[in-house]
Parts: sequence; C-alpha cells; structure tokens
Amino acid sequence: MGRCVVTAVESQSQAQSRQADHQANHAAGQTPGQSPLVLSLFPGADLLGRGFQRNGFVVVRGPDTLLDDPIEDWNCRAVGKFQGVIAGPPCQEYSDANRHKNPAEGDRLMLECLRCIWECQPEWFLIENVRNVPDVALDGYHVQRLDVTDCECGGFQKRLRHIQFGSKLGQIIRPVRTNGVRPVTRKVVVGQPRSPHDRPSRRAAAQGFPLRLRKLTKRARSQVIGNAVPMAIAESLARAVTARSEVTEQDCVCLCGRVTTARSRHALPSCRKRMERRRRRVTRTLTYSAPPAESRLPGHDQAKSWPLRSHGVVR
Repeated sequence: MGRCVVTAVESQSQAQSRQADHQANHAAGQTPGQSPLVLSLFPGADLLGRGFQRNGFVVVRGPDTLLDDPIEDWNCRAVGKFQGVIAGPPCQEYSDANRHKNPAEGDRLMLECLRCIWECQPEWFLIENVRNVPDVALDGYHVQRLDVTDCECGGFQKRLRHIQFGSKLGQIIRPVRTNGVRPVTRKVVVGQPRSPHDRPSRRAAAQGFPLRLRKLTKRARSQVIGNAVPMAIAESLARAVTARSEVTEQDCVCLCGRVTTARSRHALPSCRKRMERRRRRVTRTLTYSAPPAESRLPGHDQAKSWPLRSHGVVR
C-alpha cells in the first residue's frame, strides 16, 4: 500500500513537471522536446553559433557583410519564434589595435543589432565584443555585463571578450572558469599574414576550431578567423545560458558570474573597481528606443524587477 501511494505521488509530481516544461517551451516559442531556436547576428565564421550548436541549440544564421547582406536592410518580425539571439557586432571600431577607429560607426552597428533583437523579442540575448564596447540598454531586458578569457574557458589564448547578457526574466549566466591553468599564448592576427609560416590553419587551430574556408582569399580567411570568438568561450557561454537562473545572495554584486564568500560582496578586487567605475558613471550606455508603433509588439512584457542591478547610466 505504501509503495502505491509513493508511486502515485511520484506520478503526480512528474506530470506537474512535464506541464511546467510544456508551459516554458510554449512561452519560448517551441514545442516539447524541441531544441531551443537561436538567431545569430553578424555570424561571420560563426564560431559562437557553432559553440551553441554543440550544446543542443538550433542556430539560424542572420545577415553578414561577408555574404553582402548588410544588417541595415534586414528586418525580423519573428516575435516569439527565437528563444534567444546571439550577436558579435564588428569590434574594429572599438579595438585598441585600430589607430583609426571610429566609435560612432561602431555605435551605429550596435544599435542596428539592438533593433533586430527588439523586433525578435526573444527571452534572452547575448552580445560579445571587446572591452571598449559601451553598455547596452533595451526596454524590457535587464543586462548583465561580464568578461571572460579564452584560457579561463579551457582555450589556448589570453584573449579577452566582454559579454552582455540580457534577460526578460531577470536571469544571469555564470560561465565556469578554470583557475591555475597556464595559457599557451598564441596570437591570432587580423589582416595580412606577417610571415610565410603564419598560415590560416594555424590561426584557426588557435581559435579551437580547424576551419578550412578554402573558397576565401588568404587575407579574407585571416580576417574571418581573427574576428571569430574562440570556440572554448563559445561553448562555455552556451552551457552557461542553458544553466541560467535568477540572482542569488552568493552572486558577486557586479554580476560577473562568480560566487562570493560569506564575508565579501565582491568575488575579486577587480569587481570592486568595476562597481566603483559604475558609481562614478565612467562607462557609456547605448539605449535603443523603439518607435511608438513598435512599442506595442506582441510579446513585449515588462521585465522582472532586478534590485541588485543599480549603477549609473550615461548616454
């Protein structure tokens, strides 16, 4: 008799769990058992999208100048079809290596990226770029900014990428970082190879994925490989997005995705400095404001309150 009661209770809990999963899938625009659908903007070689594909996501690649398809001519009205949007806008206009950079052009492309995200209205979005990229703000989303390096995620380089993760549900990501791993520094150059031994295949291997790209010129291969996200970072971000959840008391106050101890609110000394810069309003913020007609798009809900995210915004 006791076994029957336990079995009945377990069956009821399993049914409730299946119903909750069905409701979550329906809200994300997918049927039960279907892999999450993700849109990739500015894909290029799309190592970021390939990392998500390796972790169970279905990735649809959007426009890219590599295919003579500018994002300015692209409109996406697939509201509720994509669970998430991943994007890697061009970083040349923010890069320290570019002596003739034009941040205004970078801001324009970033706003185009935010426009496409607004039109899709996904549950979450993820944008990767270099450290000089401004913060982004989009109505209905709370945005978490964190930085990761390739060697922290198990890669070969010390390459630093800044990630901005926006969520309608107030969730954050926590990439798993390795400690005490000595990276093998391999430079991945963009542009013309510097020596005869500087082959695209060697640079692609340093990125963690042996891309061939035989139909492109040698210079084009170098640019595509150099602009790509290291595969180790891409896979780490995909796993973190899968395990995303709400903010807890153990999370660092700067929302870097690290866990703090009971005696401190900051995981690292750099976290304390980051919060100080936010209080002094040092960083810039790009805000996309939708036209009044678009502000009533279906699926545009108010984001969940997130009291732990409170720093100055500069437009």
